[in-house]
Order: sequence, then C-alpha cells, then structure tokens
Amino acid sequence: NARGTARTVLCAAQCRSVAKACPYADRVFQPPPVSPGYFMLDESIHLMGDVVGGLVVGACLLRAWTQVRRIPGANPVGTFVMSLTDWIVRPLRRVVPAFRGIDWASIVAAFLITLVAAVIDLSLRFGGVPPPELVIAVTIVWSIKWTLYLAQLLILIAAVLSWINPFSAVPPVLDSLTRPV
Repeated sequence: NARGTARTVLCAAQCRSVAKACPYADRVFQPPPVSPGYFMLDESIHLMGDVVGGLVVGACLLRAWTQVRRIPGANPVGTFVMSLTDWIVRPLRRVVPAFRGIDWASIVAAFLITLVAAVIDLSLRFGGVPPPELVIAVTIVWSIKWTLYLAQLLILIAAVLSWINPFSAVPPVLDSLTRPV
C-alpha cells in the first residue's frame, strides 16, 4: 500500500528528527488494518444506516415509552410513531406480548434493528463476518446511545416548542413524555 508506506517513512522520519532518544525511531509504523474497500462508499452506507437506524430505533423506543406513560395514541406524536413502527412491532406482538404496562415488542424491535445495523456496519468495517461478541457489544452500546439521543431530542423539542408555539397539540404530549417518572 503506497499510502501506508508513505505514512511509515514520514512517521519514522519525524520520530528521528524530533527526539534522538525516541524508543520508536527504529520501529516500522503501520497504519491500522482496514478492509480494502472501506472508504467513501462504506462511510456513506455507515452514515445512512446510523441515521435511518437511529430514527426507527428512536421511534420504537418512543412507542414503548408512550405505552409506559399511558399516553393515548390519538395525538400528532403518537400517530407518527405508530405509522413509522407498525411494520415491525405488530408482527412481533404475536410473539412478544406486553407485560406489566411495558410494550416489550417495541423494545425487542428496537434491539433487532440495532442488531441488524451493527452487523451491516461491522461487516463493512471488517470485510467479512464480524465476531459475535463484538456485534452484541456494539448493539448494546448503540442501543444506549440512541436511547440517550431520543431523550435529548424530546427535551430539546419540548423546550423549543414551549417558546415558539406553547398552545399547539404537541407540547402537552412532549411534557408528559419528558416529565420525570
């Protein structure tokens, strides 16, 4: 790889010129391993997967949270969330029922979508099948990340709508979603 060789020579030369007693001056520096095709197209696919996955996972988690908070679905937020997530939550409801007021089908749907996004992303990054432990770890981290993004987004939208149009139909719904349990 010409780019890696140039980096190796440049890094070794800089190390020798900056400090004569540098312990790494005689080592060969190699760039980190990257699959051969992982460049601009892969980054674009990663970005689209992150945006679309985050939107759908956020909608699934919001659907579960509206069930926990007992917010009726006949509002603008509920209608949008239901129409965005019905394709995956309704079939899962046959297998995973709600229990103690928690919509487990929506949570499982969010986890499955995150799992698929992690497998696709890691497959592109590794150039093959990623290790299952890494897939599960990335899925858990991304689920937590997207949950925190959802909470931040709800609070931000509630704050902005309270200044712009406090008398519309959305702020009461957002207020009940962001109110502490």
